[in-house]
Amino acid sequence: MNVQTINFLNKLKNYSLYGKQKVIFSYNKNKLQFLEILYQEGLIQSFSFCLHLTVYLHLSKVCLQYLKILSSPANSKYFKLNQINRFKSIKRTLIFSTNQGLLTLHNCRKHKVGGTLLFLC
Repeated sequence: MNVQTINFLNKLKNYSLYGKQKVIFSYNKNKLQFLEILYQEGLIQSFSFCLHLTVYLHLSKVCLQYLKILSSPANSKYFKLNQINRFKSIKRTLIFSTNQGLLTLHNCRKHKVGGTLLFLC
């Protein structure tokens, strides 16, 4: 995971903690993939893109306050499929970078792939 992605996720977390409703980012395909995953998991309210990405956060709950980045450019944590299957009742959302794109823990089990653990919420 590169430094721009880490900054992007930290900015989302900080805006969520301070109760902001709307965040604007420059358009990037990687950011769009992360936003699609966060939206599917219910961690953000919605997002749109035209010339830039606009993210709408939940006002009533702070969903991203527990976001923790686990992989950095210097320290990647790769998990094989059998290691992923050992994760039992985890109530948090784990996001993996796989050869099939960004996947959650549930989708990694479904598609039977391993990958690099990027962050958890």
